[in-house]
Amino acid sequence: MKYKHTLLLVSDLKRSKQFYQDLLGLKVIHDFKHHVTFEGGIALHDADHYQQTTGKSVVLNLSDHRAGVYFETTDIIADYDRLDKAGVPFQSPIELQPWNQQMFRCFDPDNHLIEVGETMEQVILHLQKRGKTLTEIIAMTDLPHDYVELVLHRNFGDRQSLKS
Repeated sequence: MKYKHTLLLVSDLKRSKQFYQDLLGLKVIHDFKHHVTFEGGIALHDADHYQQTTGKSVVLNLSDHRAGVYFETTDIIADYDRLDKAGVPFQSPIELQPWNQQMFRCFDPDNHLIEVGETMEQVILHLQKRGKTLTEIIAMTDLPHDYVELVLHRNFGDRQSLKS
């Protein structure tokens, strides 16, 4: 068995395709009549077609938000502003998470939860610019030592900037 993608059932495939393609910047890999697959492991399927195919009732009541789709960005403020200007509903504005990542949460046209955070590499580099040591960055982000060291080394090259 091989994982291919996460399937989201949607009430209006055209509207949802436009949201994921135009607002979130995903590239369409396959566009079938009732199913659209994007790069990155997300697929959309028309809920009515799914119900007809499976014979199972589909309830698109996602108010409990048990699952979400997560994205990372290198410009969280610009992405937040772009989505806000497009009228996307938000669960939260940009907020600093306990692991020091800036993140916001919004909803797609079918009320699926979308989380958008700055890249963890950015988080590490912001903390390093604020004078935090390798040990402090690890403690503040809960990231593995090897990963933090790799990011700092990749961006600064020498080990002198990797003070413990």
